[in-house]
Amino acid sequence: MAGQEDPRRRALVNERGRSVAIEAARRTWLKVVVVDHPGMTGYVPAVSAVVLLRRDWEFLFEQLKSTYAVLEYLHRVNSDPPVPLGEEPVRYYEFAAADAVAPPGEGDPRLTALGSEPKSVPQLPQAPAGHGEDQFHVVVRTVLEDIATTGSADETARLDALAALDSIPVAYRAELGRDILRWMAEVAAVPEPGQTWRFRNIPWPGRPYLLFGVATRFSATVAATFRDYVSLRHQQQLELMPERAEMLSVGVLLTPRHDGSRPWDTTMVATRGDQGLDPRSRDALELLWGPLGTTVWEADWDKVAEAFEAAKQTP
Repeated sequence: MAGQEDPRRRALVNERGRSVAIEAARRTWLKVVVVDHPGMTGYVPAVSAVVLLRRDWEFLFEQLKSTYAVLEYLHRVNSDPPVPLGEEPVRYYEFAAADAVAPPGEGDPRLTALGSEPKSVPQLPQAPAGHGEDQFHVVVRTVLEDIATTGSADETARLDALAALDSIPVAYRAELGRDILRWMAEVAAVPEPGQTWRFRNIPWPGRPYLLFGVATRFSATVAATFRDYVSLRHQQQLELMPERAEMLSVGVLLTPRHDGSRPWDTTMVATRGDQGLDPRSRDALELLWGPLGTTVWEADWDKVAEAFEAAKQTP
C-alpha cells in the first residue's frame, strides 16, 4: 500500500536527536543482556547471549574507550561458556594476557612489497586505554567527536564512517595521536605559499581502510585535493586487493587553526566501490600523489596546482 512503512526498515532517534534509518536485514546482530539488579553476583546464566552486570558493562567501556572494541570483545566471547555474573573483568584479563604473549601476525606480502611496515598490537590492552598517554590517546576521540557534531545530510553514512574510525585498535591510538600532534607542529611552521602534507594509511586486515592526513592550511582547494587523494588511494587499494570490493575507505584531514578557538579543522571523506577514474584524471592524480606507500609530500602549492590542472587537460 502506498505510504505504508517498510517493516524491514525502522527510523530510530539517537541521543543527539538525529533520526537513523535501521535496516535489520543488512546488519549482523549480537545478543547482549545487561543486568542491573542486586543479588545477581555469581549467577551463571543459561542463555544463548552474553550476559553481564551493568558494572562489568561499564568496566569494558572504561577499559577500552571504544564502542567498536567493546562489541569486538563481546563477539569474541559470545561462543565461549558463560561466566558467573560479576566475573567479566576476570575473563577480560585472561584474554588480555593471552593477547600480550601471542606472536605477531605476518603482514600481507602485497603491502610489505610496497614498503609498508607491518604493525602488531594486542587486541585487548591490559592497562586501561590511554593509560599514561591520555594526551595522545584523546586525539582520536577528539576527531570522532568533531565528525559526530558537524552537519551531515546522511546520518547513516556518518555513523558508518564513525564506526570505521572507531575500528582503530585501542593499543595503537596513542602512537597515532602522538604522530598527528608532531605532524601538526611540523606543517604549522611552513610559511606561505608552501603546503606540506603528512599521511598515515592504515589497511588493517578485515577492517575499513583508513587514511589520516595533516596539511599546512585549509582551503576549498585543499579539501577537494584531499578528496581526490582518498579516491586515488582507495582505487589503488582495491586494485591491489580485489577481494575487498566492498571495503569502506575513510579519510580524515586535519589542518591547524591559529585563532585559539580549537586546535584544528577536521575534514572527513568516505567512499567505497570502484571510483570510475578516467585515464587522464588517474594519470594526473598519480603524478601528484604517487604510488601507495607515499606518506610525506611537500611542494610549492601554486606550482603543483598549475601542473595538476595542466595534466588533466593534456590530450
